[in-house]
Amino acid sequence: MTNVITLEKVSKSFGQNHVLKNISLQIKNGQLIGLIGPSGTGKTTMIAAILGMIKLDSGKITVLDKSMPNREVLGKIGYMAQSDALYTSLSGRENLRFFAGLMKQPGEILRDQIKRVSEIVDLQDSLDIRVSNYSGGMKRRLSLAIALLANSPIILLDEPTVGIDPELRVQVWAELRKLHKSGKTIIVTTHVMDEVEHVDRVLMLRNGQIIADDLPQKLESDYKVNSIEKVFIKAGEKMRTLVIFERILKELSRDKRTLALVFLAPLLVLGLLYLILQSNTNLSARLGTENVSPNLMKQLKKNSKINLVAINNKRSISRNLKKYHLAALLKQKNQKLTVTYQNADTSLTAVVKENLVKSITKDQIKSIKSKINQSQQELNSVIKSLPTTEQKAIESKLGSKKMEILYRYQKSIFMETPIAVFLPQLRLF
Repeated sequence: MTNVITLEKVSKSFGQNHVLKNISLQIKNGQLIGLIGPSGTGKTTMIAAILGMIKLDSGKITVLDKSMPNREVLGKIGYMAQSDALYTSLSGRENLRFFAGLMKQPGEILRDQIKRVSEIVDLQDSLDIRVSNYSGGMKRRLSLAIALLANSPIILLDEPTVGIDPELRVQVWAELRKLHKSGKTIIVTTHVMDEVEHVDRVLMLRNGQIIADDLPQKLESDYKVNSIEKVFIKAGEKMRTLVIFERILKELSRDKRTLALVFLAPLLVLGLLYLILQSNTNLSARLGTENVSPNLMKQLKKNSKINLVAINNKRSISRNLKKYHLAALLKQKNQKLTVTYQNADTSLTAVVKENLVKSITKDQIKSIKSKINQSQQELNSVIKSLPTTEQKAIESKLGSKKMEILYRYQKSIFMETPIAVFLPQLRLF
């Protein structure tokens, strides 16, 4: 399998911000790659560098054995940008025809191609509407359709499923897997960790460096976890430790007076590393709560990894997330719980998910135990309310079947069935 994309010691900075740091990697023909990382970590910059859209500080990128930038090679790449680049005065169909012309798509197959890609993104009934009247999600879908329009050997998609509903997301990934099986090389950047399970190679980018690169299943096995999300958290913790260690060494080397402490420095570094690792294991997230039941609040307050922030205003969810610097916002309405995540820091999102499930589970277990205890008392009360002769007859005949009746009665609690319904069944035994 030949390399179609090669990065050799690629670095790129914007002012003092080092976005890509000495990255080297090879992407083979026919691979489906998931490029993941928190916002601002360099995913979009890497995609732009591969396309030759930005000038590198150092290093070299080749695509299809051609050094980038190269106009001929660009014609062989299907690209979807993070922000939509559409002509809003034209209809969806006119946009597709325009970009197909730039890609030099043959006229005889253009109609079939437009029909195919519009069905993939569920825009077939909206193609003749002006793009200025499209919603944000529809514009994202049109951008994705344009990227899939040409029969390109390489497809680069920057956050393709943002703003797309879950059902359509499944359809899009099914098409990507189909293209992958036909031999296309596809790179997808995403914040949605469960999407990465669909790829055959994961690249994790953090602080401008690749911190993990392998099959999703292999990474989960190596880090001894059961999801890519947890792999990302563990790999990120290791990376932060190394970055802080580098900073400490740099600071020590700047001042010659610190050379006198050279024998004490290892002990200092080890002590700092211990504190860093301890703080990483105690990573906590801010969770906003709105109209949450007292029982669930008690369980959440017991969780040391979640810092609760009570919300009581009429602002939108997005404004509250930003104003209070929340990792997520939990709302309760008529026994229904809704969680909205900030997605700014994947590691904090994972902390909220994991610990919220634990707290809700504990709350449910406590509620079930309370209802079971109530059912036992109520069952005994019903038996005692019967005439004495019937009480003795029932008690003597129940025997081992008392637990069966109790189970059936407990089940009825969750269906809101009155105890009286089970009274005739008691007398049957």
